[in-house]
Amino acid sequence: TWSVYGQSIINKNLYTTNPAQINPAYMGNQGRLFLGFQSSLIGSNKLDLPTYSSINAHSSLFENFGMGANFLSESQGAFSLTMADVGSSYKVFLDKTQSLRFGLSVGFIRRALNLSSYTTNPFVDQNDPFLQGDFYDQTRLKIGAGIIYQIMDLEIAIGSPYLFKGGESLNKEANVLLGYTWSMNNGKLKVNPSFFYQYKSEDFNLYDFNLKGIFSEVLWLQAGYRSNQSINLGFGLSDRFFDIGYNFNLALGDLKVINANNHEILLAFTIKNKNNKPYSRGGYRPYNQLRIK
Repeated sequence: TWSVYGQSIINKNLYTTNPAQINPAYMGNQGRLFLGFQSSLIGSNKLDLPTYSSINAHSSLFENFGMGANFLSESQGAFSLTMADVGSSYKVFLDKTQSLRFGLSVGFIRRALNLSSYTTNPFVDQNDPFLQGDFYDQTRLKIGAGIIYQIMDLEIAIGSPYLFKGGESLNKEANVLLGYTWSMNNGKLKVNPSFFYQYKSEDFNLYDFNLKGIFSEVLWLQAGYRSNQSINLGFGLSDRFFDIGYNFNLALGDLKVINANNHEILLAFTIKNKNNKPYSRGGYRPYNQLRIK
C-alpha cells in the first residue's frame, strides 16, 4: 500500500455579499463604511485542507470615489500565502441608465513553504540551500485592476486581483461576474441569479451558478453549484450596522475526500448613511447602486 495526497481548492462563496475581495472596483461602492471579517472553517483538517481568513475595509470618500484595503492569509497544504493591498475606485455615469466603475489596487503577496508541515526522506539534507533559501519564500509587489459595467439591473464585472506580480510577466488570472436583479412586491423581494467565472493561469478554470433571494433588505438565502462538483447553501442577515453571513459547501463526486465540506462565515460592521436608510445589500448591485437624479 502507499499514500496518495491531493490538494483541494479554497471554496469561497460569500463573495456575493462581499465582492470587494474579488474585484477592486467594488471598493467603496456602496456609500458607507464597511469593515468585514471573513473565514473558512473545517471540522477536521487531518488532510491539511486549505483554509483562509481575511479582513477588508472600504468606504466612499465622495459620490464617485471610494477607497479600501484588503488583508488575506491562506494555508494551502505545506504552503502559506499572505496578501495585503490598498485600492480605490472611480465611477462614471454614462447616462441615466448606465455607469462604469474602474478599480486599481497595489500591495504585496508572499508565498512561503512551511518547513514544519512536512517530512522528507532521512537521507535528504535539511540544510540544503534549495530548502532553506528563499526559493519557496518570496515577497513580491502585486497590482490588481477591475471594471464594472451596469445598465439598469444588469451588472457585469471583470477583475484580476493579481494582474501583475513583481518579477513576472502580465498575469493571466481573471474573473468575470455577471448578475441580474429582479425586484418584486415593491422591492420587498429581490432575486439575484448570477454567474461567476474564474480563469486561472494554470489552465484550471472554475465557474459558479448562484441564486440568491433577499427579503425586505434584511434576510437573504443563497444556493449555488460550482464546477468542481460542489454545491453551496447559505443565509445571512443585514442591517444598517452589520452583516452576518454563513455558507456551507457540500462536496460531491469522486474527489469529495480532498474537496471536503467546509463552513464559511462573514461578520461585517458598517456605518449607516446620512438619511438613516439602509442600502440594498446581499447581492451584486448593492456595491454599485446607480443613482438616477
